[in-house]
Amino acid sequence: MLTTYRPEKYKLMSLNLMELDFFREVYETRSLTATAKHFGVSLSTASRTLKKLRETLDDPLFVRTQPLLIPTPKADGLIEPVKTLLSQTDHFLELKAFRPIEMVRQIRIGAVDNALYCVLRPFIEAFVREAPHASIDFVPLDRPLWDMLENGELDGAICPTVIPMSPNCESLTLFPVTYALCMRKDHPLALQYRAGKPFTRADLANFKKVSLSNASIPAHQIFSLDERNYCGEAWQEVGMTVPYFLAVPAVLSVTDYTCVMPTQTAKILQAEMHGNVEMMVFQLPTKSPTSPDFSGYFTRFVWHKRMNGDPAMEWMRGLLAHYVKTPEPDPIGWLGEVDQTNEYFLPWNSEG
Repeated sequence: MLTTYRPEKYKLMSLNLMELDFFREVYETRSLTATAKHFGVSLSTASRTLKKLRETLDDPLFVRTQPLLIPTPKADGLIEPVKTLLSQTDHFLELKAFRPIEMVRQIRIGAVDNALYCVLRPFIEAFVREAPHASIDFVPLDRPLWDMLENGELDGAICPTVIPMSPNCESLTLFPVTYALCMRKDHPLALQYRAGKPFTRADLANFKKVSLSNASIPAHQIFSLDERNYCGEAWQEVGMTVPYFLAVPAVLSVTDYTCVMPTQTAKILQAEMHGNVEMMVFQLPTKSPTSPDFSGYFTRFVWHKRMNGDPAMEWMRGLLAHYVKTPEPDPIGWLGEVDQTNEYFLPWNSEG
């Protein structure tokens, strides 16, 4: 559909922003000398700019009197549209400092219950305090993670380094995670351990395990956790698979199953469920996180590259880096180095 030809519109469009701003300044000051000073140009340059405005708009625009320039009716009619255009341009170009306290937005983070319960609590406290008008939507990771980031369902996600990175995403490494073997406090192996008697992998194989996984379909798995993550091989038969870390203590309390989970998670569950679920936590031996033989993994925050220029997400990543740190493990007992000859778990620093 053709629009009505408006020559005045195209004349105005032929002027650049500086010339329009010059027109506004002359209109407001009524002085060519003051306008020249404002723009830091000579009076002759200011006169040439005013001449171009007059020729382009086919109007004197300002009539000289003493001591001021008086705008013509056409100048009076142009000033508001010019101010609006310049204001919109200023808004477009303005680089306003991001202030979390002013943010009104929902941020969507993909995470399993372990991340929310054990990893993100200090971050959540800081987020609510510093951005009281914003909200977080924690989304379950029940579909392929990288697709959820790609299509905008998620702004970011907490996931382990055991998941290969997408080339379209970036990550922030948060802290190393070690493994612990968990069982109920009166489990036969726990009683044996506290009596100072070692138990072997063969002993452990007599008991089924709880495996942790967010999905039964391998292609959709964000995490799948059991002793294979620690040693690379299966020692036990699967007795139960659950998607929630919070379910593990209840399962262990009524079975002879054992479970390998992150040490930090195990210790928090042990402490906060004390009295309801008596759980024994053994730190599995591991190399230093800086060692190439480190048998743990790292927790990381991941996001799609399209979010790199988002000031809210940059602030949030800084908040994660500051507040999400490795909790100090304090297990009830420690499993010493495995004796490669008889595969004993050697008691070490046991409380008896």
